[in-house]
Amino acid sequence: MQAIYLLFFFLFPSFSHGFAVFEISGTVDVFKNNAVYAQYGQEVSLFCTPKISLSSNEKRFVQWTIKGVNICEGSQSMIGSCYWRKHDGVESFAVKLKAEKPMKLSCIYNRMGHEDWDNATIQIFTGGDSNPIRVFPRYVDFNESDTTIELACSTNTSIGSFSWYHNNELLRPSDKVLIFKNGTLILSKPTSKETGIYACIAKNWSVGGFVEVRGKATISDKHQVSKNMLYGETAELSCPVYGYPIPNIIWKRENEDLTNDSGRIHFENCNGIANGTLIIREATYDDRASYTCIASNEFGSDNFTVLIRVKDKLAALWPFLGIVTEVVILMIAIFIFEKRRTKHEELEMKETREQKMTLTAPNNNEKELRQRKS
Repeated sequence: MQAIYLLFFFLFPSFSHGFAVFEISGTVDVFKNNAVYAQYGQEVSLFCTPKISLSSNEKRFVQWTIKGVNICEGSQSMIGSCYWRKHDGVESFAVKLKAEKPMKLSCIYNRMGHEDWDNATIQIFTGGDSNPIRVFPRYVDFNESDTTIELACSTNTSIGSFSWYHNNELLRPSDKVLIFKNGTLILSKPTSKETGIYACIAKNWSVGGFVEVRGKATISDKHQVSKNMLYGETAELSCPVYGYPIPNIIWKRENEDLTNDSGRIHFENCNGIANGTLIIREATYDDRASYTCIASNEFGSDNFTVLIRVKDKLAALWPFLGIVTEVVILMIAIFIFEKRRTKHEELEMKETREQKMTLTAPNNNEKELRQRKS
């Protein structure tokens, strides 16, 4: 049965003063990391939703483009049909097209004076038996005992060279990634991070294909067993998960399911996976508990638990205040000791002087008597 997914992504500003004004969504077979992976010839619908209110006149400047060319007008309109639609009270500028080759689509606001509005861009990759380029094997089931994963792409047409993408990120040769001119890709000592979708694309983006490397859901970092946070502050717990098909993540608090209440507790994406980060706002002492992330897909599951401790805002000062107190007490003790020692020395010196005066007094009297007798 063909699975239908809903793709959402936000394009954040690419420069300091950019304004991310559009959100792209769409129904496609396979998606991950802001890319669409469709079967060759499959009809794809994409929706560009403004994040701000636009008037009827302003809507005229919203465009779907490929390489800067508006595909909704003129001869380019044969690529796809564009129209405004309203769904659940939200208006979007839609485009419907057939995925017959790899392409990069942008949703832009093409109006002078609005150059600081960032465009939203999405890449479409094609695959399937009817695709002019073949990537094989079509599926790879990753096993932790595998020493290498080998993928290859070929076509009957003459193409100079290919580029490989992993989850929409361009791969570059390294110790673990070997890319050959004939279109072969070899991954050395693969881990769960290497699962996902690999796309082979001609340099000019004329043809391309993709293959799925499937594997169980695996949490990559389980070293953190506890986390300290201050009362009233915001805590984030991330659950970095790898695996394909895309894992499903749920969070538990002391074995009870947590829900996204859009209030103090909510979830955000982590590495492109929904609910991968747990956010706790304005923490209270009642938030002290064990929190468990459970990730699963059809190949397996994984989990890890973190104990959150909520401390008073002054808690971090107590050790410092303790040290300061010890130093002050030590200084007072030294001062008292020195004062007593000085006083004792002064008394000893006074007694010594008095003793000397007592000893020298008779000698003076005898001298006076001798002088009188003489």
